[in-house]
Amino acid sequence: MSKRGQTTNHFEIRFRATAPNGVLVWLNKGTSVSRDYLALTINGGFVELSFNLGTQQSMLIIKSKVRVDDGQWHTLVVHRRKRLGVLRVDTERPVKGIAERGATTLNTNGKLWIGGSPKMPDGLPHAYYQGFHGCIDSVQVENRDLNLVTQGDAPLIRFCDEMR
Repeated sequence: MSKRGQTTNHFEIRFRATAPNGVLVWLNKGTSVSRDYLALTINGGFVELSFNLGTQQSMLIIKSKVRVDDGQWHTLVVHRRKRLGVLRVDTERPVKGIAERGATTLNTNGKLWIGGSPKMPDGLPHAYYQGFHGCIDSVQVENRDLNLVTQGDAPLIRFCDEMR
């Protein structure tokens, strides 16, 4: 669903997490954190937005102040416009961060991974190598609903009521 060469990204995800670490969304190009990527993860119970537009020397991490590994439903809204990233969980005040000067476009291979990816580059925090534990109720990408059953890898999808 994602396009290559994006100057903006917008995600809305309704989820409940049952573990303190795991990947919600992963987009990338190449095999290095110094190349273009965008990650939405749970690290230590808090949502993180991290991205590199291919020019950053250090990792940009924008971290929520709301703990989400409590098994309750949460709504995550993430918007990136060029170098600016904005993250909001539930009704918290948006948390913002800005990437280093240089590129303004996220260039990926166009594959959007939900819940983890089999090939993550070296150099990321430990939590980024964990698959998501919990339930994802809905995902919107660029204000369009993503049907996880028809647009996902069906053999890998388990419904929340099957996870007891």
